[in-house]
Amino acid sequence: MTALTKRIPVSEPVWKDLAELRRAGQTYDDILVEMIDLQKKQRLEEDIRQSLEEGDFVPLNEIKARKNKGYATGERTTPKITRNKRQGLPA
Repeated sequence: MTALTKRIPVSEPVWKDLAELRRAGQTYDDILVEMIDLQKKQRLEEDIRQSLEEGDFVPLNEIKARKNKGYATGERTTPKITRNKRQGLPA
């Protein structure tokens, strides 16, 4: 197990809510890891949903076509990847 060396100040109500989430044998670190994983999944789902709504995605058949044209092998320069404005991630 990794040494737990960091402290995060929280308000009393937040501390109580965290304590209520705790299961037998579970550390606060475990709770935070679960919360972080859930948040990451939610953000990914939101990004996917937003991309589908806005049509901001590359269809799979286009990706396959690019691969067949040599983009994946490095024979051609890959097109510039646009960034998701909200999170700075590839679109």
